[in-house]
Amino acid sequence: MRDKVTEWLNRAQADLTTVELLQTFKEYPTAIFAFHCQQVIEKSLKAFLTARKIPFLFRHDLVYLLDLCIRADPTFADLES
Repeated sequence: MRDKVTEWLNRAQADLTTVELLQTFKEYPTAIFAFHCQQVIEKSLKAFLTARKIPFLFRHDLVYLLDLCIRADPTFADLES
């Protein structure tokens, strides 16, 4: 289980590194920037759920993933907009 959590976090870190790298350019494609930001959040939420042994569907739905996280830890509700 720990290996899966680490794998999700490593993937999230790779996307975060991409976001940081894109910011060093004077101009960069904002759609690609936004995509990688979304991926950081998605993979981080999946790491949390995996660590808590909470099953989830493999879809790219932040609202769905956040809802599962809130059920496990109500402090995640602070992230809702």
